[in-house]
Amino acid sequence: MARTLIRFSQVRRTEKVDSAADELAMALGRYFQADCLATDTIAMFVYPTGPSVAGIPQVTKVDITTTGKYPAVGIIVEKPTATRCLVQVFGEIAVLPALLVPGRPYFIDFSSLLTAVPPLPLPGTRAALQAIGTALDTGRLLLNVHPQLFLRS
Repeated sequence: MARTLIRFSQVRRTEKVDSAADELAMALGRYFQADCLATDTIAMFVYPTGPSVAGIPQVTKVDITTTGKYPAVGIIVEKPTATRCLVQVFGEIAVLPALLVPGRPYFIDFSSLLTAVPPLPLPGTRAALQAIGTALDTGRLLLNVHPQLFLRS
C-alpha cells in the first residue's frame, strides 16, 4: 500500500484562556516563552540552541539530519513578534487539515513539521526519528514529545 505524505499546515492551542490560567499553564511547564528566529514559524518543532539570554530560552527549528540540532523540546504555537515564540511542550493541540488517524503516532519530518510517516533518509544519510504525540481524533493531537531518538539510515 502506497503511503501518502500529509503535511499539517497549521497547529493551534485548543483553548483560549485568561492570563492567570496562562501563567498557571506556564508554571506547570506546559508552555514556555522563547526567542526564536524570524524564519521559524508556527507548527515547527524546536530545540534549544544554547544558554538563555536575559532568562529567555533560545530555540530554533529542528533539523533531523544534523547532529546537535535535535531532539525537539516542543512546538511553536504562537509568535507574538517576529523573534518571540510560545512553545508548547505537552498537552492537546488542534491540527489542520483535520486528517489525523486516531491512535496513530506522529513524528517530525524533514521540514521540522508534523508527519504521520516516519521520515526515511536518502541512501547514505541519517535522520533522527522522534515520536512527538498520538492522535486523539482527526483534528486533535496529544503532544507528548519523547526525548528518546532513533537514528535511521
